[in-house]
This record gives sequence, C-alpha cells and structure tokens, in this order.
Amino acid sequence: MSKRNILFLMTDQQRYDALGVVNPLVKTPTLDALASEGILYDQAVSNCPMCVPSRYSMMLGLYPCQTGVHHNMQMIERDSKLPRATFAECMKEQGYQTACFGKTHWFIGEYDIPPEISGVEYTTRGFEISTEKGGNYELPKMPPEWHDVDKIVTQRGGEDVAGYIGKTNEAPTETMHDYRKASGAIEWLENGRDKSRPFFLYLSLNKPHATLTAPPEYEALYNIDDIPDTPLPPPDWELYEHTTPWRHREAWKQLDPETKRRTTLRYWALCSFSDAQFGRVIQWLKEHDLYEQTDIIYCADHGDSLGERYRFSKYSLYEPSIRVPLIVRSPLVPEEKRGSRDHRPAELVDVLPTLLDFAGAPTPSELPGRSLLQPPCRLGQMAEFHGSGYHEVQYGPKYMWRKDGYKLILNMPGKIPDALTRLDDCIGELYDLREDPLELTNLYERPEYLDLREKMTRQLLMHLMICLAKFPRGMTTTKV
Repeated sequence: MSKRNILFLMTDQQRYDALGVVNPLVKTPTLDALASEGILYDQAVSNCPMCVPSRYSMMLGLYPCQTGVHHNMQMIERDSKLPRATFAECMKEQGYQTACFGKTHWFIGEYDIPPEISGVEYTTRGFEISTEKGGNYELPKMPPEWHDVDKIVTQRGGEDVAGYIGKTNEAPTETMHDYRKASGAIEWLENGRDKSRPFFLYLSLNKPHATLTAPPEYEALYNIDDIPDTPLPPPDWELYEHTTPWRHREAWKQLDPETKRRTTLRYWALCSFSDAQFGRVIQWLKEHDLYEQTDIIYCADHGDSLGERYRFSKYSLYEPSIRVPLIVRSPLVPEEKRGSRDHRPAELVDVLPTLLDFAGAPTPSELPGRSLLQPPCRLGQMAEFHGSGYHEVQYGPKYMWRKDGYKLILNMPGKIPDALTRLDDCIGELYDLREDPLELTNLYERPEYLDLREKMTRQLLMHLMICLAKFPRGMTTTKV
C-alpha cells in the first residue's frame, strides 16, 4: 500500500489555550476542525521554553540535555555534528519528498557572526526543498514599498513593551511573510512537487510571536470589550520564580487597562491570521482530492506568558510558557477517538515518533518519546530550562516534572561554572495545578507535601537518568 502524504503545521509562541476548541473567545476555525477530526493532546508540553532548543529537541526527537542545545544562543553548526538524523532526513529515508516553508531555527547569530568564525555550514538538513538560509526555494517577494511599513522600533525579537503593544499592520495582508510562506507552499504543491512520491510538507509560521503586528481584518474579528483582563497575583504576593522577572515589568504596569487588553486582542488576531494561512493550504488539498490522503500534525514550539505573573514571552517553566497546542489528524486515529481530548503526558519529543508512525516505520529505541498514536511511554512530563542564552555564561539548569496535576521545579541558581560546588543551593517549587492554576502558592517547603516532593524528585531524576542511559550511545552501541 502506498504511503500517505504528511502535512506538519507549526506556529511560533502560541499558547495551549489560544485555540477556539479550548478558549471559545479565540477564533481558529481551521485548527478547531482538525481537532474535531483527530485528537487534541490538551496536556502537551514543550521540552524547553524557547525557540532554538525546543525546535532542535522536536526535530531530533531528543531532550536538550541530549542534543547539547540548551538555550537560544547555542546551535549545532554543521550536519556532521548532529547526534542523529533529523525528522526531515527520517522522512526522506522513508521515501517522502521533503519540503520546508518557514522557520526551522537551526542556526543563530548569522547576522552577527560570519561563518568563517562561527563554523556554520548552512544546510537544509534533509529537506529537498527549503525556503530557509541555505535552501533552494525563494518565496514570492514583498513589493519594496511595503518593506518597512509594519515595523516597530523594538529590541531584537520584538519582546519588549513596544513589541507587545504592537500595532495594526498597514501593509496588505498578502505581503506578510507568513502569508507568502503559505502561498509558496501552495505553489509548490501545484507545480513543484514530484507527484510520483508522497510529500512531507513542513509549514512553520512566525506568528503569533511578537512583534504583534496584526492585519486589520483579523483584529476586526475581536471586540476589545470582550477581551478579559489578564489574571494577576494579589498585590501582596511575594515574587518567587526560578527565572528573572520580565525586565520591562515596571514600564508595562504604567500602561492603561485597554492597552493591555489590546495586546491580548492582537495576539489572538495573529493566531486567527496563522489559522487562516493553514486553512488556505488545507483548502487546496481538499480541492485537489489530497486532503483524505494526508496525515496532519500541528504544534507550537512553546507558549507565551502574555502578562500572567507579570511576565511576557517564554523563558520559564510555568504553564503559559511550557504548555503547547498539539493536534493529530489521521485515519490511524480510531473513529471512536476522533474529536476527543487526550490527557496523557504528551511532549514535543513525541512528534518525531508520530511522524515515523505515519510512515509505517519503527521508533528507534534510544529516543525518549513515543508516537502519540501508541500507548504512553512515561509517567509524567519533563522539561528543562538553562537561561535564555542572551548572556556570556550559561546559568544553572532548571528541571520540571509534571504529573497528576502537580508540578515540581528544581532550580540551581547562579551560573554554571561553579554549580557542582553548590549542590545544596538547589531551590524547589511545587504547585498543585488543579487548586492553583496560576502557580502562585509554592508548596515545596510545606511539611505535609514532603513525601510528594521526594517522590516526584525521585521520578524526575530516574526519568532523566534512564533517558541519558539510552542516548547518547547506550542502546545505540553495537552489540556483539
């Protein structure tokens, strides 16, 4: 039997609750329809709450502690150093024509560090068609008169006050980068693909990542009076976090309530805009009788705090940052489960095994994940955080273990070089997510939670040790 096509949809920095099927205030009809035909994994987490390590982890099927990419200023600069085959290479080996339209984030610093210093060898890493640097496919050009019209003066990445206040995008929607990615994908499907082979099409959009420049027609989907205020801690709450507070917090507090609500409106509007781009590609598949021959998976790389705990962006192990939307739509989903929610402890390292399952290929035994269409392979969920990377020295690790409605975070404060001499400095957080969804009450030091804390600590450490025993080497070592 011939293989089915695979469509992999991805957004950047979309919260788990920024879907209409989860939050009826958000308008995402395309993704809601996929969830109604497949399974929504409503407890899914990113394995590292920032772009580069999260994407490396997902694309290699390994935890950041296994890939060696821990934060946003690390990368694997050439193919020969990759610890294993990427998801695109795996699909290519299974006979798929592989195409990438959009963000991979394999490489960092390309605007600051010349390749002769960084050692970067730009490569598509298994994609036969790619729009990324080093690729061979050029997206439709934006007319020069619109190049700068939607820009805001902001720091790199757009994650400061100006970036989150945002503005209405003044350029025609069809000139936006994500629109052009979807257009490029449709054009390739129409004219560029090898119709004798199944396709693996990866469409990865930049939004709703700040800067929040939403097209006016998508802002018009929302009424500012319907946007709720962000839930915040009580005024007397003592700030305790395993990471530093958002550095623009005080400036943000000075803004009026309507400006803050409009941030949420623009973020949701960009989720609707992204959803519409996915819808254009899916509509093309339907019009050309390919939709029923295509398995689809959708996820985001991490979330966005969007004002909760006085935070924005990612860079924490709290729920808005670590949880992600994750949907699988395939005939492999049993009919009785279609339109359901799966509460298993899913992680982004499960994406690669799921793709292999689509292809009818086994999952390598050294990987920590398992296909989302198979029984769960773990008791809880692990994520790690090693600082944002925008500093000279790597900071101490923070590890999360999330199980049965509780979350444990172990935090080694300070910088990494002397951390081995400060093991007793480890600080803990423990939250009951059912009773305290905003994670404001740290139960770690309370005597009545000591047994639970110690049990979860053991589970986290054994989970980590078993995964490291499997890879690197471990189960992949040649047997005699």
